[in-house]
Amino acid sequence: MLADSHLHVGGEVKGRTLLSYMDGAGLERAMLLGSSLFTLTLDHRDGFVNHSENNTHLLRLGRSHPDRLGAWPTLDPREPQNSWRVRSYAEQGATGIKLYVGHGACNAFTGEPIFHVCRIDDDCMLPIYETCAKLHLPICLHVNCGRAAYWSELLRVLYRYHDLKLVIPHFALSTRAPDRLRFLLERFPNVLTDTSFGQDEFLLAGSIRVGQSAELRELVSAYSERFLFATDLVLTDAAHKTPQWMADRVEHYRSMLTAEQYWSKAFQRTFRGLALPSSASHSIMCANLDTLCA
Repeated sequence: MLADSHLHVGGEVKGRTLLSYMDGAGLERAMLLGSSLFTLTLDHRDGFVNHSENNTHLLRLGRSHPDRLGAWPTLDPREPQNSWRVRSYAEQGATGIKLYVGHGACNAFTGEPIFHVCRIDDDCMLPIYETCAKLHLPICLHVNCGRAAYWSELLRVLYRYHDLKLVIPHFALSTRAPDRLRFLLERFPNVLTDTSFGQDEFLLAGSIRVGQSAELRELVSAYSERFLFATDLVLTDAAHKTPQWMADRVEHYRSMLTAEQYWSKAFQRTFRGLALPSSASHSIMCANLDTLCA
């Protein structure tokens, strides 16, 4: 069984199409993470808008296919009553919350942050963390841990909320600094990460780093119960995003975990993989997500 804990879906992608794509890629389950229009288009003219419409679409998909899909709506930290929104989303069937406040992307035209519109530990964020902790609702919190200010803000949250289940995706953006990732996993038992890298340029570079790092292999093996299989694919009606496009990238991620060496159809080249023991790969590819969302 293979479960993707980090998938984005545009509003034009209907349930039947999504499930067909998942079947072709060998995905039994997927967590659908809330997206702004910028996440879906990467057009800097869009910005962090239309996320509420996307949330509604994901929640509807989750309710229609609860055995295969889960919805993790997102929030704009600047909006009032976000604690109420979290409770409302939970009542509508949300299985987690997605936050972008630690994301470092800036608008190419204005230079203004698209996502980091307040500190990760800002007073406006605290009710969100407190409500999710009370509801046992996990948060996927994108944080660029390599930025000193973001790292400090994150640590203040982690030291304050010991019962808050946090997924800091993309190897916690620490494949260049495995010691930082090790610190997170050793010090904070409520923290998980995932195996995704996002866009193809990041997937290519990240996969090369993973294959070259014996330290990362040891770390993933030792803490296999703290990693989630994920792709961070963004599925829209763009012409190139075909079922084969999705299947090739899902297989790339699977092989990165299980194989010593693998041919990637997505990049038409060979990579070195982590060659994890079967027990570790099983935990990462499905069991850990079941535990997180139980």
